[in-house]
Amino acid sequence: MEQDLGCKIMVRGKGSMRDKRKEDQNRGKPNWEHLQEELHVLVSVEDYENRAELRLQHAVNAITVFLEQGLRTVSHKIVYFTI
Repeated sequence: MEQDLGCKIMVRGKGSMRDKRKEDQNRGKPNWEHLQEELHVLVSVEDYENRAELRLQHAVNAITVFLEQGLRTVSHKIVYFTI
């Protein structure tokens, strides 16, 4: 997705690490401040301002669609298994 969008995409914040124990160990340390924040996606791009804005907007749209599809899939599976 990063390559297609030309942006750096990072999932940050509490719950962003796969290893919960490592996350707990790093919380509060320098360069790990994001672990004190709510879960979020950080998108960055280096380009001329007008091109960067277009890439960022395209990335935000693509990430939003990706997350919404994931939520619908999870909701569908929950409904499926509870029937």
